[in-house]
Amino acid sequence: ENKDRSQVYDAMANTLGEAWAALVSMLERRRELLRLTSEFFENALEFAIKIDQAEDFLQNTQEFESAESLKSLLQLHEHHTKELLERSLALLNKSQQLTDFIEKF
Repeated sequence: ENKDRSQVYDAMANTLGEAWAALVSMLERRRELLRLTSEFFENALEFAIKIDQAEDFLQNTQEFESAESLKSLLQLHEHHTKELLERSLALLNKSQQLTDFIEKF
């Protein structure tokens, strides 16, 4: 009877160990999902801020007093365009990374 009880306890310990390992694995995957989701929304916020800045720039009508002021305006336009493209690409890449992770989840 002690042998049977010992086998039952060993089986229970093995089952509990496997369940614990599965739980830890699931929690680690959920932590990674939360991290990726947080990064995605951070990138989305940065992109939204850049969109707002670009909209403000485009709505601000300016008069050109010289070729130099026009050149400065064009450089500012290029700067906004570059930042929008960079943030857009970062958001697109993060969304793809998040989508890939969710598909494997």
